[in-house]
Amino acid sequence: MKNKAAKLLFLFAFCLLFEANAQVIPYGAHFRPPTILDDFSINYLPCREMAQVFPARKGAELPVHRAYIAEKGKYEVWYTLFADTGNSGKNSAAEYAFYMLNCASLVAGRNITMAEMTAFNAADLKKTFGADAGHSCFLQMPHSAYAKGFAYVQLQFFYKQGEGIVMRAFLTNDLKTLTTPAKSYKSAFNSFKFR
Repeated sequence: MKNKAAKLLFLFAFCLLFEANAQVIPYGAHFRPPTILDDFSINYLPCREMAQVFPARKGAELPVHRAYIAEKGKYEVWYTLFADTGNSGKNSAAEYAFYMLNCASLVAGRNITMAEMTAFNAADLKKTFGADAGHSCFLQMPHSAYAKGFAYVQLQFFYKQGEGIVMRAFLTNDLKTLTTPAKSYKSAFNSFKFR
């Protein structure tokens, strides 16, 4: 009797475990850093005040694929790219949000929620960046190796289905750079576009 009950209990537990695993969506599988950066369809459009840094800065938690110093070191602009693997078409918007929040949390050194993100206007995104979705958040005194040495980070995410995610970070120690942007900052804001 005990042996039969143990087998039934094991079978019941196995069924519950199988059912639970069947409901899990493998978020994060939809995006990956590109293996060859040239395969990522993006045009960089740096303004005159932006000087490219070689090699790109090392972001500890996340890679930095391209970096610029602007206005003689007043701020830096870093780009991190994540290619769309095309693994989950109908879940891609949810995976974008999941990936975006994970990356933002790594840069902040704390959990970032959707309530802290601001969505860009869809029509402006398409016209200016060729993106399908985009969000931004402002980080003050981030506690991460990625943002080490910077007091303020404006993080921006741009998603294009079939292409991937561009994470752009404006990093500075001068709050005025982000709150009362100069003409060069406005030009730097438009410094890339999906092809």
